[in-house]
Amino acid sequence: MSHLMHTLASFCAQSRNRALSVAFGAIGLFSFTFLLTLSASAQPGTPYTSVESGTPLLWSATTTWSGGVVPPAGSNVTIPSNSYVSLTGDVEVGVVSISTGGTLVLGSHTFTVKDYMNVVGTLDAGTSTVVFDSNSAQNTSQPTVDGTEPGVTLYNVQIPSGAYVDFGEGDVTGETPDPNAAVTITSQLSLDGGAVVVNPPYYGSASTLKYNSSYTVSTEWTADSTNAAAKGVPHHVEVATGATLDFDAATKDYLCSGDFTVNGSGTLDMGTMNGNLTTASLSVTGASGAMDMSGMTGDVIVQGACTIGGVSGQSVTLTMPSSEGKGKLDVKGDLTLGASSNNALTISGDEGNIDCGGNMAVHTTSSEFGNLKFDGILAQTLSGQAISVDSLIIDNSLNDVVDDADVTFSENVDITPGGVFNPVQGSVQINGTFTMNSDATGTARIATLADAGATSDVTGDITFERYVPSVTDGYSFLLLGNYVDGALRSDWSSSFTPAFNMVMSFAEDFAVSADGGSTAWSVISTATDALEFGGKGYVVYTSANSSPTVTATGSYNTGQVDVPITYSSGANQGGGMNLISNPFPSPIDGSSFLNNTNNSGLFADYQIYDNATDTWKTSGTGAPSTIDVGQSFYVQTNGGGNAEFETSMITGAGSNSFVRSEDALEEGFICIRVEQEDGRHGETFLRFHEEGAEEWQWDLDVTFRPSGNSANPEIFSELGNGHKLLINSPGSLGEVEELALVVEAGAQGTVALSLNDEYALPEGLCGVIEDLETGETVGLGAGSLVVELESGTVYHDRFMVKLYDAPVFEATATHCEGGVVHLVGEETALWNVIWSESNGELDGTGCVTGLTPGEYTLEGTNTVSGCHISSQVAISEVCMGDFNLNGERDITDLLVLLVGIQPVDNFEGSFPETDCDCDGAMTTLDLLMFLPQFGSNCE
Repeated sequence: MSHLMHTLASFCAQSRNRALSVAFGAIGLFSFTFLLTLSASAQPGTPYTSVESGTPLLWSATTTWSGGVVPPAGSNVTIPSNSYVSLTGDVEVGVVSISTGGTLVLGSHTFTVKDYMNVVGTLDAGTSTVVFDSNSAQNTSQPTVDGTEPGVTLYNVQIPSGAYVDFGEGDVTGETPDPNAAVTITSQLSLDGGAVVVNPPYYGSASTLKYNSSYTVSTEWTADSTNAAAKGVPHHVEVATGATLDFDAATKDYLCSGDFTVNGSGTLDMGTMNGNLTTASLSVTGASGAMDMSGMTGDVIVQGACTIGGVSGQSVTLTMPSSEGKGKLDVKGDLTLGASSNNALTISGDEGNIDCGGNMAVHTTSSEFGNLKFDGILAQTLSGQAISVDSLIIDNSLNDVVDDADVTFSENVDITPGGVFNPVQGSVQINGTFTMNSDATGTARIATLADAGATSDVTGDITFERYVPSVTDGYSFLLLGNYVDGALRSDWSSSFTPAFNMVMSFAEDFAVSADGGSTAWSVISTATDALEFGGKGYVVYTSANSSPTVTATGSYNTGQVDVPITYSSGANQGGGMNLISNPFPSPIDGSSFLNNTNNSGLFADYQIYDNATDTWKTSGTGAPSTIDVGQSFYVQTNGGGNAEFETSMITGAGSNSFVRSEDALEEGFICIRVEQEDGRHGETFLRFHEEGAEEWQWDLDVTFRPSGNSANPEIFSELGNGHKLLINSPGSLGEVEELALVVEAGAQGTVALSLNDEYALPEGLCGVIEDLETGETVGLGAGSLVVELESGTVYHDRFMVKLYDAPVFEATATHCEGGVVHLVGEETALWNVIWSESNGELDGTGCVTGLTPGEYTLEGTNTVSGCHISSQVAISEVCMGDFNLNGERDITDLLVLLVGIQPVDNFEGSFPETDCDCDGAMTTLDLLMFLPQFGSNCE
């Protein structure tokens, strides 16, 4: 018998008691019962066995039990073959075993298991509640529920505090576990403080996984399953009042195939979750309920309806991520935020993403959203109350019919300053106010411009705002454009009020009379006059400190806009200067505009007036890389035609830096600046280009336009016919020796002329600015030439830029000599050189050897011409034996050394510098010094 017991015990340990029916059939009821008693050593005492009977038996009857005694609480109980037992009240057991042919009926009672349950026969759970108050799954390898096919079906299950439950793998007698032999819960699994370990159950199609305490998601919920019927995938999930479910830093995805409910004071915490949560519906309701997605990088995907805070008079919090790139709430059905009356739903974290596939009702104390997308396949409506959104996307795929209201906004919508409205697909109907807001931080833009059923179309007026920064030094000219279909002069007038404003348009082909009696400028003064929204530009004359938010309501351009431009070369006509404007409610990329196939044949630059400095800037000299919303600007054409604005030119607000198409024939670009003591200044530019010429070239030269402020000093160059140039391209490097400058003194008279260091002199070139009246000069880059002028006076023949060839600085470094700087070129003896280390520790004069590694500034001044040159050089550290300067002492360096070793001093320099010991001779001593370092890297 002892040998038999040992054999059976080994068998049970291997199969985790899953094959008890086999043992029963082999050794009979007595041996099986004896074995079960041994395996249940955690529950001492005599096991109780029900009698075999052809009729149903009651648990509470003494005649049901073979010993005539009803099992006391905590007993181990066996229901053998041909025994049919029904509960008549609540019962507590240690181990319960139902043998083949045996049946246990729980009815509607509570059945508490203190150790484990083994079901080989039939368990009829009815509407009972099974309480697994056991820790056998933690302390032994015994599953809490064990059995064979067809498995164990339970109704309600509770796991109290301190309990650890393993629902088992089912029948493992075969190679592959049979999923039908595992535990299925058809009503509710309540976690009351205990835990599911090792194996979760199957959840029935109407079941609920309920968290009644504070939990971090664990084995009870199988991750990364996309099969709603899979083991461990709950149907409904409920977080009870006062409970918390925390997904912690889970990187896996979780599927809930039914409803997800967070009750009053309950908390759903996904603050650090990296995976996704998918559920059929989601409801967070009741007093002080909370859903925290603050740091979640995955998504909450709700296949049906989602209600957060839908109970009147109760406070609920939804915490969205506070930074971009985090997770989103993706609701495929209707989304309800807050109750329609007396609800205090608070949404915090303004960068959270919400996708809604159904209707959206908003009733919250906070209605600010980060990213909101309507992506349904049926008609959708926003109702409830006004919302504010950073990014609003319409991607509704109901159909391709224009103006059929796929998405209807019944409440007011504000797109925040710097935000974006992107109607990608689907018709939009605006019934409330819809405002593209603008302030000093940014201007809202529309990212997709289209009007077709296959893409998008918007019906209803939009209010467009455009913030204008102020200037403080007096009246100013503002280059402004209208892009709103429906805007009137009165819209702009009321926007500027109480500041003075005058709106003017410009006609390039108008012939101005010689006596000034007529002008190409027209004043738009009638309040009811419609403002042109098709790309025509305006100039607004306004008072100091005027900082309006220009507002107009209407529709917008959704397709290509062609702006007529003219070229008029008659006396006192515009010479091709056309004032046009960005016609779209979004910035356009300046490079795309210039490089448009049509536009590139008409003009090569655009000019924008900079109110901050009262100077004109071109696309090549500091004008913004994007042509912003409401920005008008000048282009100068060489012939008539249409400037094309295509929707493909639109870009993000200030997201792209301007990079002009590279011109391989351009050799250099310098800027000469005139400035008075109060900081007001003007600039002119000299371009060195291989195709440059002294006469006017529309594609290389840019016409000068005077400042709008008479107190500003001006500087420009002038052609022989009197044509004033902002950018002059007279020729190539080496061909241009001098350029006359015209200077107009501003209000203060005293001005300083200098090189703008942002535009460096090309290497090998130097120059001076000379005052021909006094003979005084200053080297370009060496400082300023300060002169006393009469305010408001124009000087045509007094100032000159003279250009000369110049030597260049070259730096080398060797292991023995350190850094060496040379001045290479002609007449280097005429140059005085000074140098300094960037950290200020070393400085000196003349060309130098032995410099330590570091950054150095070198400057040279020609003693005859006054020319100035400067250069930044880096002296690198050269380690001993690294002759090819690649940071290693390898076979190449060894070969170089062997070739360089000579029996005499290598002063002729016929071989590379291979003097490792720095004695001036290349000998075997250098080889012996090198060999220990062979194969090692330089530090």
